[in-house]
Amino acid sequence: MNRPRKTAAVIGIIIMAALALGCGEPIPVREMSLARMEITRAESVRADKYAPAEMSEARKLLLGTHEYIKNDELDKTKQGALDSFKKAREAYEKSLPLLARDTMEIAEKSLGEAGEAGADMLAKDEFDRAQAAYKSAGENFESRKYYESYQAALEADKLAKSARNSALGKRAILKEAI
Repeated sequence: MNRPRKTAAVIGIIIMAALALGCGEPIPVREMSLARMEITRAESVRADKYAPAEMSEARKLLLGTHEYIKNDELDKTKQGALDSFKKAREAYEKSLPLLARDTMEIAEKSLGEAGEAGADMLAKDEFDRAQAAYKSAGENFESRKYYESYQAALEADKLAKSARNSALGKRAILKEAI
């Protein structure tokens, strides 16, 4: 009785091993996921605007991996995912400095408008913080810390607009008081 169970277990193990070996390589889900995440990262810095060719190629390569999977060409699937990742990374690297520069220009314009509205006197604290953030954006840009530059420029723009609005509101109150 014990012998047939052992035989059945051995046959079961052999069948499972044959199935496992017959399945070949696993689908490179990790590489495909990393490529998708890198595309999303590139989208976060507006790569569609600043690096449209690279973004289009990255998406095309990733989409092509699905065809390779259907045709059971897993080596090509993995290579396509890796190529997609590289193209998305190129798009990110190309876009980030351009986005930082453009955001700094927007912040500079907002600071000018805040200054014209009298924010340097009527909303001094916010205006000073906006100027400090803008200065930080410039320093980070010069140091090639483009993401930090972009973030600082966004903050400078937000603070400058807030200072401008505060100054305009206080200006209206002062006019009524006079």
